[in-house]
Amino acid sequence: MSEAGPEAAAEHTLRRTLRRVLDDSLGIEGALVATTEGLLVEAEFASTAQVTSRGQAEAVAAMASAAVGIGVHFTRHLGLGDSTACVVQGGNGCIGVQRVGSRGVLVLFGGDGLTMARLNLAVRQALPPVQEVLVGMGV
Repeated sequence: MSEAGPEAAAEHTLRRTLRRVLDDSLGIEGALVATTEGLLVEAEFASTAQVTSRGQAEAVAAMASAAVGIGVHFTRHLGLGDSTACVVQGGNGCIGVQRVGSRGVLVLFGGDGLTMARLNLAVRQALPPVQEVLVGMGV
């Protein structure tokens, strides 16, 4: 098997995992995984999502990396322990950025109708399967 074979299989598994998150989570319109450096690993979007292109997903991945960095500074400054997540709420939805291991970032977002409680639940449910796939990918 070529070197790209296992990598492509892992990306396909991650894509299926993110699609399952979208299908199983009420109000979640987008799910993506990035590295802590801001590089997009994989993304899946509902047809209703504001972000639909790879370029837009790459921009979200870069912003997620910045959010992780800001979260680290906030928690250190306030003595809250290690930063694990950052949530931003807007007038028309919210986004959650969750650390996955030492090098991964899970991003879930949705528009109107997605509450902070639903977002938090979706992140908590998505984290174990995403983490399992990322460990297998070495991320």
